Amino acid sequence: MNETLAIHWEKPYKTWVLTIVLANPELSWQPHQNATKRWESVRPENVPVLVEGLAYFMPLTIQAVTPLSTKNAENAHSAWDFTLDLADDCAFFGMHALVKDALDGFKLDWCIHPLDDAFPRRKALLMSDMDSTVLEGECIDELADFVGKKAEVARITEAAMNGTLNFEDALIERVALLKGLPVDSVQHVLNATLRMAGAKTLVDTMRHLGCFNVLVSGGFTPFTQALCDELRLDAHQANQLEEADGIFTGQVIPPILGKEAKLDALHYYSKRLGVPLEATLTVGDGANDLLMLQASGLGVAFHAKKAVHEQSRASVRFNDLSTLLYFQGIPQSDWII
Repeated sequence: MNETLAIHWEKPYKTWVLTIVLANPELSWQPHQNATKRWESVRPENVPVLVEGLAYFMPLTIQAVTPLSTKNAENAHSAWDFTLDLADDCAFFGMHALVKDALDGFKLDWCIHPLDDAFPRRKALLMSDMDSTVLEGECIDELADFVGKKAEVARITEAAMNGTLNFEDALIERVALLKGLPVDSVQHVLNATLRMAGAKTLVDTMRHLGCFNVLVSGGFTPFTQALCDELRLDAHQANQLEEADGIFTGQVIPPILGKEAKLDALHYYSKRLGVPLEATLTVGDGANDLLMLQASGLGVAFHAKKAVHEQSRASVRFNDLSTLLYFQGIPQSDWII
């Protein structure tokens, strides 16, 4: 990694913003519900009590509480910013560990961010994964369904996204199983695949605020191009499938875009746009997203695999992609819906 692009995570800060978003009970796509762990529900009026409890572990005061959501039918908010002033400066690792220990057992999403002009909350570059992030499900699994090999391919995909298989080797193995598949099956898969809840609101709002939006995927360019056009994204990168006479040959055209390539893409757009890494936002769910999640100013594991959630600095487990707007302190009243 180019050291000039690395964020100084050891730098201590005195003032922090803790964003808390209660679980959306209407969200249907929640794979984490299949986990054995049980999370404790929280009522809106009890959220300040949870935050005040942080003072038992680290001396701090709550300087301000800012509601971010519009009130629901019960006249209650579901998202807030808590501005925290520490008695002693603390680096990111310490603050994250403190909040994670205190809040991870509750049915809510949260994000901790330093309040510092050199580390802007509102990001200028958004880089998003595609499969199971902007789209529900994995496109390669659905393509394999056309040749009767969905179960076999899905098994390999799951292992690759959990990090138990090398991504590049797994991709080559899966693509080989697509040999003979008509190219027009891509459009069938796109038509049948749901867009992730909150994706359009996230992208439209970020674009309205002047953000550069990139889709970077270990999937395939026909899908990323279509989504780039549909969501009016600024750029996209993905793998290319070799085809001949309207049929996929079962080969990937090198180079393969894996986790290192996603990190390279983050560095490329950061330098090209003159956006410091502190002002970048990344989101994804799989092991091949982890490097870019860890390198960006705000890297969000979205309904992610367990290993990805555990190694990320921010996660969304109970809400949709619009939560990333709350994480940047953008109130719901400013969203483009």
